[in-house]
Amino acid sequence: MWYPSNEVPLGCISNSQYPYISIVGSLMYLALTTWPDIAYAAGVLARFNSNPGLPHWQAVKHVLRYLKGTVDTNLSIYPLFFFLELTFIVLNQ
Repeated sequence: MWYPSNEVPLGCISNSQYPYISIVGSLMYLALTTWPDIAYAAGVLARFNSNPGLPHWQAVKHVLRYLKGTVDTNLSIYPLFFFLELTFIVLNQ
């Protein structure tokens, strides 16, 4: 059973009941591919894969809420030739 609020009974937190490792792994993937600003948080959460407690679950939920709130924010990536051209102009001045 998933508890949507922060009031999860202390005895109910275990990796067999909740996909903590799977969620943190997904956060790590997102940090590497599309959301580099969550890399530190995902790394810290990954340290507690073997024994996550209630504060770790609350932190995971906080990161997931952050991702939900920034889903419309885009990362602008320019083509490589634009970067090389800009670097060439700056270095030749």
